[in-house]
Amino acid sequence: MFDETSLGSSYILASFGNSIGEGGQFSVQATEDDTEFTFVLPDGQSATIALDAGETFKFATGDIFGNNALGLSLFTGFDLTGTTVTGGGVQRSYLHECRVWSM
Repeated sequence: MFDETSLGSSYILASFGNSIGEGGQFSVQATEDDTEFTFVLPDGQSATIALDAGETFKFATGDIFGNNALGLSLFTGFDLTGTTVTGGGVQRSYLHECRVWSM
């Protein structure tokens, strides 16, 4: 459990290329409805995701079907180091803060 002061709207991931299981992973948890965030991988590929309060998005380099659905082409051992995650409200002009975990 984290208090509200630890939330943020901009993150840079530190990770390592992992080809075991689902590979490199991160997740984003929204604390408010209409939270939109964009992640940009080190190779320039990106995706924008919308969440409501309490919802979680999990990204894994080994999730071939999920990544294809996002328009991303990756391999399981892809290193997520340097991936940026930035948040902003879908229908509001201010940034919604969220929590990002890297695994």
